[in-house]
Amino acid sequence: MANKLLEEVFYGPALVLPGSGLADEPLLAAARDEFEGSKYCVVREWMILDVMVGESDEKLISERGLQPVTLYAQRVLFDSTGKGLSGFRLTGFLRQFEDCFFETDEMVYVLGGRGFRKYVSMPALSELTKGYGALRHRPSPHGCLPSIEGCTSWDGN
Repeated sequence: MANKLLEEVFYGPALVLPGSGLADEPLLAAARDEFEGSKYCVVREWMILDVMVGESDEKLISERGLQPVTLYAQRVLFDSTGKGLSGFRLTGFLRQFEDCFFETDEMVYVLGGRGFRKYVSMPALSELTKGYGALRHRPSPHGCLPSIEGCTSWDGN
């Protein structure tokens, strides 16, 4: 079951989206100029994941000013917080998305190059987070990520 869920995340159909067209060095310099003094992260090889949640969970998420959308990035070029650049990155839920900027409660992510957008189920997101290892978010008792108290979309099967 886990393999099928992850196969759908990585190999299922997706919408192609443009990110910044700048090469690495100019992209890093532009991000530094724009977000100096703020928390930001520059990524490549990214995928925006629209998480399919139930109405009650969507209400809980929106009450926090967020949307049930996360960002998965395969390659981190820079993180202003000094966190490691190795491995992939999975963000918290979306606050705002515009052009090549994906904003969460934690920071702004600058999306370099082409990426993808797709729908994923909560069980698929849960399987993806298991591979993350060093999650910055505590899963709720129902397996939702990021933690939204009272989340009911995931039944653990």
